[in-house]
Amino acid sequence: MVPAVSDTDAERQAPDPELEAIIRRHGGLARRLARVHRRNWLEEEDLVAEGMLGLIIAWRHYDPTRGVHFATYARWWVRARIVDFVAVNGRIGSLRHGRVGRRLCCELPKELRRLDPLAASPPLAELAGSMQVSTQAVVEFLWVYKAKEVRIHQPVPGTDGRLPWEAVVGSSEPSPEQNVSRAQFITEIRRSVAAFACELRSDRDLQILHERVLAVDPVSLTSLGRRWGVSKQRVSQIDQRLRRRLDEHLIEDLVLDQRNLLGQDNPSQASWDC
Repeated sequence: MVPAVSDTDAERQAPDPELEAIIRRHGGLARRLARVHRRNWLEEEDLVAEGMLGLIIAWRHYDPTRGVHFATYARWWVRARIVDFVAVNGRIGSLRHGRVGRRLCCELPKELRRLDPLAASPPLAELAGSMQVSTQAVVEFLWVYKAKEVRIHQPVPGTDGRLPWEAVVGSSEPSPEQNVSRAQFITEIRRSVAAFACELRSDRDLQILHERVLAVDPVSLTSLGRRWGVSKQRVSQIDQRLRRRLDEHLIEDLVLDQRNLLGQDNPSQASWDC
């Protein structure tokens, strides 16, 4: 069983001559175990440093009267520090969840290789029984252990070398939240404009509103003037007046009076029918 590991103030004290001799004599143990547990995404020097901390802890807790060689005792502490560091820092999702998590992180990969390294679905019940842990603990560990991670310094496949953060930051596509916000804003604009149209009592003003102010391809002033028997200057005056009134209405309805935003039970059904 891998012992629990914790930092102490003693680890940060300056080493004395006896400790320096221990580090010189057994430092190779930390380096060997660091190479065994090294991962592509971890620096070996970080693992060596953790192993050295484990060596210091072993030196401070070692009791020679128990009849155990220091090298055997130190090996457990060095390995515990390195395994704990890999479990916490080896992946985005931490593999360490207490004593059970440390045991799974250290022993489960070996059990997987022993049973059937090519199996698509590992025997969860057999793994849990051999390691004396719950099946749920094995499932949760494997979910993180086998999850594929995306590193920000590695190009995304199929993007001509673009990095993950570039694909996100450089995307011109609006987010779902932006799409919803834009749709709600357009719905409120349509409702407010429909309410403004219902306030107009003149058919001439309504037609100018529809065919000039709101139209994508507005009808010419001359055509509207001929239809109503007025000059195009007069149609232009009505057009400008309607635009000013519509601006004032929208400001009052959507900005100054927030209570009107919820005035309709279903704003999306706003229409031009008054």
